[in-house]
Amino acid sequence: MQPVYTHSALFNVPSLDQLSAQYEDWAAIDYYLAEQLFTLPGHGVESLSSGDHEILFYTLAALSRALRDGHSCLDLQLLAGQVLWEPRTQASEQTPQPPWVAPEFVAWRGLLAGWLLERGEWPVVLDRHRLYLRRYFQYEVRLAQHFRRLRTSVRFIDSQRARETLALLFPSTAAQKAEAHPALSQQATLFDELDAETDGGAEAFPTAPGSAALDWQKIAVANAVRRQWSVIAGGPGTGKTTSVLKILYAMVALHKSDEPLRVRLAAPTGKAAQRLTESINQAKSRLAELPGIRHSVLDQIPNVATTLHRLLGVIPNDYRFRHHADRPLALDILLVDEVSMVDLPMMTRLMEALPENARVIMLGDADQLPSVAAGSVLADMAPRDRSGQADLRFSVENAQWIEHLTGYRVPVQPVAVDLNTPAEIRAALGQHLPLDHVVFLTKSHRFSDQSAIGRLAKSVIAGDTKTSWQNLTHNDDDIQHAYHVGGLSAWLDDLIERYYRPIIQARSIEAAWHALGQFRILAATRIGPEGVGALNEHVESRLRYLGLIPARVNEWYPGRPVMVTQNHYGLRLFNGDVGLCWLTEDGSLGVYFDRGEQGAAEQAQFRILSPGRLPAHETVYAMTIHKTQGSEFTRVAVVMPERPQRLVSRELVYTGITRSKEKLYIWCPHRVWETAVNTPVRRYSGLGERLFSAE
Repeated sequence: MQPVYTHSALFNVPSLDQLSAQYEDWAAIDYYLAEQLFTLPGHGVESLSSGDHEILFYTLAALSRALRDGHSCLDLQLLAGQVLWEPRTQASEQTPQPPWVAPEFVAWRGLLAGWLLERGEWPVVLDRHRLYLRRYFQYEVRLAQHFRRLRTSVRFIDSQRARETLALLFPSTAAQKAEAHPALSQQATLFDELDAETDGGAEAFPTAPGSAALDWQKIAVANAVRRQWSVIAGGPGTGKTTSVLKILYAMVALHKSDEPLRVRLAAPTGKAAQRLTESINQAKSRLAELPGIRHSVLDQIPNVATTLHRLLGVIPNDYRFRHHADRPLALDILLVDEVSMVDLPMMTRLMEALPENARVIMLGDADQLPSVAAGSVLADMAPRDRSGQADLRFSVENAQWIEHLTGYRVPVQPVAVDLNTPAEIRAALGQHLPLDHVVFLTKSHRFSDQSAIGRLAKSVIAGDTKTSWQNLTHNDDDIQHAYHVGGLSAWLDDLIERYYRPIIQARSIEAAWHALGQFRILAATRIGPEGVGALNEHVESRLRYLGLIPARVNEWYPGRPVMVTQNHYGLRLFNGDVGLCWLTEDGSLGVYFDRGEQGAAEQAQFRILSPGRLPAHETVYAMTIHKTQGSEFTRVAVVMPERPQRLVSRELVYTGITRSKEKLYIWCPHRVWETAVNTPVRRYSGLGERLFSAE
């Protein structure tokens, strides 16, 4: 039952019950926040007309909803004149309730500016055309200040040693640059000067004819090796981990001090940290086989990744961390993986906890879903054009450095760009922001050009509904699509017997754990017959019918997979950690969690907890697509809802598809697919604008 709030002070504003009955997507939290902000002492609404009261209240509720949807602000310019609340469809009504439409921009902004004028430390901030809760405004401002400081910061690097190191790391391309660009030897001393600056009028190097000829992994290493901040963006299998390991190797190898560098690896979740641990160790094993690689350098790169929460140091029952600006982290280089999952508050706290001279490398897939909480940090750091394409341009000086180390001529923005010029005007003038801190990796080593999963993912993220549907319904060996009304259960039953029976019938925890990693059902939503709750219930019901698990509901049994849904710092369990119930040596039931973070990369090692000790958890034969970020499985089955839903987006579909390494099953009606692929995630944020401004 929804709580009923008083609204005597809300001039001409209906009650929560009335609004919930009238409009879709009214939540109690939005009403409550709007009411609290609206009725703060000194709000000054008495002088406003009843119509302005309504606009102000609905705007504050929309701001609250925007935060729930992951936006860091409410963009008045984009939403002006748009429907903010759709009426509920009630067939019995003779006169349908009209939608609530936002005012025209100038009037809307004027009303808010007048209300907020001279209010000091008010909980709401109007900044240009964006409305914020003050704490999110401050997060954006503080984070942008850190990024602007780091974006142009470079270190002195011995260029000759750097070229030699890259030749070791990329032996197949070492001889190409001398053949293609013999004149490079004349520039040998160009980058040996500390903080060398290039005349803005210097002639830019021409763009290479066709980026496919460029080794972007090598360019990523050359670009990052001297920078204080670098971002490596790319989809699954594009070589992000391999590239960053080579960056770390080069940074350590080129370090001049006798003091070893303190390197840390981190990711947003326990699962992502475990995957990073595995990937780094596998990449280190491969790199160690190259001639000339120094094992003493490799040994300085950690084998173990941690979560951001553990890195920063959680204080129980406190929103603060142990490490912050006044007590920074003890590290020299930080690698952060799966940055698309990091929200705005967490990224701000992380950057504020870094020592001033620390170097930070960030990895992520900009096409994946953004963080569940507010912000779109990776997309803001690595912007692309409106079509979603990365039009990467480097400054002249940085392009010369990259060519000096690699022999490759990369795209250049030769004219100095006025950062105060609006983005749309820069685009009209053909000016591109020099993104010296970013490299996009686009060539997938997991999915070849002939891979059906790769082609499907590419057409989905491009928003090509026709081609993506054709790729989906072609039904080859890699992808199988199905949909017919009422047939979901029968379709799932075959997959359950094929992939979940081996977990229950395994002879050891190692075999059961391996089987669990082979397959997962991914749901687009949490509720409804196609939601994660109903799917997990169906799987267990089917396993009971087959006699594989006990008949009693809610009973622990060997082979039950569970996901932790609440952090427990004392047990070192975090939201998203997956465990598997199995018999212990004494015959009792325990829940086994992979101790990948403790250093086991080749074979799972476990720590065992009693089921009764677990924090909040749920069965996880099926999981939401959101929860799978940072994970991958040999095979996945993606279940889409029966009807289009607001939060089922292009990025959600892409993320689900790319969790599979070999085989993809998808249950989806055509109308839902078409709507989702046509619906890109748009996060309202001012971070990108602040990052590339002249402030």
